[in-house]
Amino acid sequence: MKSTKSLEITTNKIFEIIKNFYSKNFPYPTKFNSMEAINMAFSDNTFDRCVKGRLENKGNGPIYVGLHNEYTPIFNNPNVCIDLVNDVSALNSWLEKSGYIEDEVATEKFTQTDKLHF
Repeated sequence: MKSTKSLEITTNKIFEIIKNFYSKNFPYPTKFNSMEAINMAFSDNTFDRCVKGRLENKGNGPIYVGLHNEYTPIFNNPNVCIDLVNDVSALNSWLEKSGYIEDEVATEKFTQTDKLHF
């Protein structure tokens, strides 16, 4: 994961972002959107840090738009935003291939998993 070091988060935090997205829509099928999942995490504190803003797609990729605090200056770097979106997308793809998500709905395996262990 490219974003975990720069954002000082773990792969499990990215898993929580994805899990939060599917839990808000459960049990209905929902097309996954990485930026929407990240923005949900920002707004409901799943990210565990005060992020008063959102990612928006501005032509060349996602950029952070919003208020800055002592944590958010890292989002001034567009590569961090791109890496986070790519990491969330990659983990979601792995979850789909590994039976955690089926037909755009979280499976029992997914709902019973709190953390991914590596």
